[in-house]
Amino acid sequence: MGAARLEAALHHAYMAGFKAFVALLPFRWPLVFEGPGSVGALCRHIAQVGHRRVLVVTDPELLRKGVVAPVVTDLEQQGIEVVQYNGIVTEPSVTQVEAGLAVQQEMDGQAILALGGGSVLDAAKLIAARARNHRSVAELTGLLRVRRGMLPLYAAPTTAGSGSEVTVGAVVRDDTRQVGKRAAMDLRLLPRAAALDAHLMTGLPPYWTAITGLDALSHAVEAYLSRNATRQTDHDAREAVRLVSGNLEAAWRQGKDLEARQALARGAHLAGRACTVAGIGYAHAIAHQVGPWCGRPHGEVVAATLPLVLEAYRSAGEGRLAQLADPVGVGDSGAPAAALIRRLHEFNRLFGIPDAFEGLGQADLPALARAACAEVRWTYAVPRYLDLAQVREIMSRLQPVERPAGLANRDGTANGPRCP
Repeated sequence: MGAARLEAALHHAYMAGFKAFVALLPFRWPLVFEGPGSVGALCRHIAQVGHRRVLVVTDPELLRKGVVAPVVTDLEQQGIEVVQYNGIVTEPSVTQVEAGLAVQQEMDGQAILALGGGSVLDAAKLIAARARNHRSVAELTGLLRVRRGMLPLYAAPTTAGSGSEVTVGAVVRDDTRQVGKRAAMDLRLLPRAAALDAHLMTGLPPYWTAITGLDALSHAVEAYLSRNATRQTDHDAREAVRLVSGNLEAAWRQGKDLEARQALARGAHLAGRACTVAGIGYAHAIAHQVGPWCGRPHGEVVAATLPLVLEAYRSAGEGRLAQLADPVGVGDSGAPAAALIRRLHEFNRLFGIPDAFEGLGQADLPALARAACAEVRWTYAVPRYLDLAQVREIMSRLQPVERPAGLANRDGTANGPRCP
């Protein structure tokens, strides 16, 4: 047996064992309150559990927009003492986590309510974990290292994207040691309860609505294509694809469309559940490298990358891709897998997602591609493993290229003005 075939066989056996291991894990999904105004039900639940001092972790923009004040009022009306920590910004850091921990310790907080997007939820998870574990963030990161659990955590997401309220991971930038990002993965990082409340999401700007929604869509698609998919993750992923693809444009065009916002919140939640169990793939691995390198939002880069990745391993996953054509609304095509990929390109053009990123140079590709390959190997059960050259080729298609008007774009469409 050749070296390549032996490695492929070892990967197959390892991922089969990993799937069996994941199936035995005792996932404790959070209690979920859904619907416009459901954050009030979550606040009442927090009081009924018996918490009397709660730290609200949020970001300064939500505070400025007036999203935080009504939630704090809801908690206070339940007889709960509330202290706010609004120091979480995009790309949360270890320093921000430590500052939040100091606030929690000073107030002797009994629980944490995370009110914000994925960055806030991830930071709040680590604040809650630090409160129970006498270990640094560096010592908590890795697999199953949150040994003492965490302070009771409740989540009220304000974006429909990350699904962090139902994932077992938390990622922060380590600005204390200049070592990039740190990720903790542990079942104990699941919040106890969450509110999927469309009212909290109506102020999200159109572009951020689009890129967070496309991130959720990518979670669902990659989970569905995973060789670790189960009957339940398939159900969750297909429903997530249907909800996100069918409602994202409406929420993008009219931010106060509560029906569309609520559907997106549900879709992102189901996509988060699916990828927590089944995993993700190369679109995320590549975006995890290119996004920070170019200083671009994760959802933007993963949206640009996903159709390119699906093209690269379509031959191995075409049957599964075809099964997603109906939920995305292109099931009547004679070539459903190709129609699905084409639809993803159409979404990107509609929402103004760039197909190239400034700062991504040819000299950067080898190291970034190696990092993406290393992230996937022994971690993600993708339909097929791409070699280093294939990953570099995908990344090269994300490089800025001067294209005179009239020449084809990377997706084969004519080069011209984008939709607003």
